[in-house]
Order: sequence, then structure tokens, then C-alpha cells
Amino acid sequence: MLRIADDYEELATRAERRLKRQRQQQQQPKIPINDPKHWRERAEEARAVSDVMTDEKSKKMMLRTAGDYEELARRAELG
Repeated sequence: MLRIADDYEELATRAERRLKRQRQQQQQPKIPINDPKHWRERAEEARAVSDVMTDEKSKKMMLRTAGDYEELARRAELG
């Protein structure tokens, strides 16, 4: 029962984060996809998601995704 309660707490935390992100996105103008800032924000989101993951394999995959986003940001800077 405690594990189930913890799972519900985690779901609530994720929902709150998602709602906060949605509100921030509504307040900020959209960043063009070819702007490095766009990819750096995606990388930061991926790192934030990896922070709450408990499965090591999934966590590594999410961190690899963050690295890929950083690479896209570098390439966007080069033009």
C-alpha cells in the first residue's frame, strides 16, 4: 500500500511539473526550431525527467537524449 501511495505522489508531482511547464510555454513566445535555445531547453527537460527516473536503463537513455539535444544545439549554432 505504501508503494502505491508513493506512486500516486510521483504522479501528482509529475502532473504539477507538466502544468507548470504548460503555463510557462503559454507565457513565452515559441522559439524557432533552428534556434540553439530550443534544443538546450529540450536537453534541460530531458535531464529533469531523468532525475526522477528510477530505472537505470531508462535514465541512461534519457540522458543520452539530452546529449543528442545538446549536439543539435551546437549544430544550430554553426548554422
